[in-house]
Amino acid sequence: MNTVCMICSASKIIRMSISRYCELRIWGIILISMFVSYNNMLASDFEVGGIHYNIESIENYTCVVVNPKPVFEFGASNIVRIDGSSELVYLPPGGSYSGHIVIPSTVEFKGRKLSVVGIDDGAFYKCNGLFSVAIPSTVKRIGNYAFYLCENLSVVSGDIKASIEYAAFYGCKSLNSVTIKGASYISHKAFYGCERLEELTIPSTVSMIGAQAFRGCQNLSKVIFDNSPYGIIIGFGAFMDTFIKNLYVGRDLEYRNYPTILDGYKRKEPYEKTPFLSLEHIVIGDYMTSIKNGDILDVADVKTIVFGESVNQITALKNTENLEYIICKSHNPPSVKENFSMYIILNIPLYVPSGSVQLYKNAYPWKEFIIKEISR
Repeated sequence: MNTVCMICSASKIIRMSISRYCELRIWGIILISMFVSYNNMLASDFEVGGIHYNIESIENYTCVVVNPKPVFEFGASNIVRIDGSSELVYLPPGGSYSGHIVIPSTVEFKGRKLSVVGIDDGAFYKCNGLFSVAIPSTVKRIGNYAFYLCENLSVVSGDIKASIEYAAFYGCKSLNSVTIKGASYISHKAFYGCERLEELTIPSTVSMIGAQAFRGCQNLSKVIFDNSPYGIIIGFGAFMDTFIKNLYVGRDLEYRNYPTILDGYKRKEPYEKTPFLSLEHIVIGDYMTSIKNGDILDVADVKTIVFGESVNQITALKNTENLEYIICKSHNPPSVKENFSMYIILNIPLYVPSGSVQLYKNAYPWKEFIIKEISR
């Protein structure tokens, strides 16, 4: 009996030992994996001239600018989620770069010339000592949170042809100058809260502006949508809480979940809309063919409106009480979906091309205006 008990006890000890060994081995593998992963996130691949890089593709000889600090410092991790998506972004502690940064188009590493094609997620995250950055045209992507809360960044220069990802320049409240020449899209909240940004040109290459992309840019007074035969999608609240006075629209605007140009109407609690009343001068470029409901709203402070040569249909304005004049560049009078208010018709001049005065005098409601020829 004692022999049987001893055998059972020995068997139990052996099973426990094997189980413990397997458990320890699994934990060892996990710890090694964590160490390797942490080590991979710990440092950049190389550094040149004070800027840190990771190799993106050995085959294509490309690299991206990164934050030199580890993504995880125990107790200092920052994991954020992209709005409206399941994507997580792992951000390093901020403050790695300062001063005036010039990102080169190429760098050398171990005798190889690498093209700089991106600025990684969080690369300049919370760098409050950063004052300016020059971005080369080789950069094709400015990552999520790339310059997030760089509160003293005032100038972003260079021939920027990169896609601008989620919250890339969020909260850069000193930013007053940025040149976007070839971006394919501007993502959600990309320039949210850039309070000192005054003028903005959206190039013809941009196909989409994300939700709240320029929300809270309180000093933004002039916006230009460059001429293009292709439309642009504008997300919900893209220009909410701005005070734009001068607007040039050179392409068709398509709205996603919100029907107004540059949020001429501003959302209140929760569905009420109230006039924003900031636009004063509106120019509709030659590529736009129709002004649909929501494109040009009845903005009470608007003073001048210019319709381009290709505009053939518009929705009438009814409440623009401060309108001083309208210019129609089209030789043929555009059709009007609704009637103008009599106040507008009886009190302001309409300027039309040479040789088209009679056409406008024969067309309703244009014939009710004070029609004059555009002076050369």
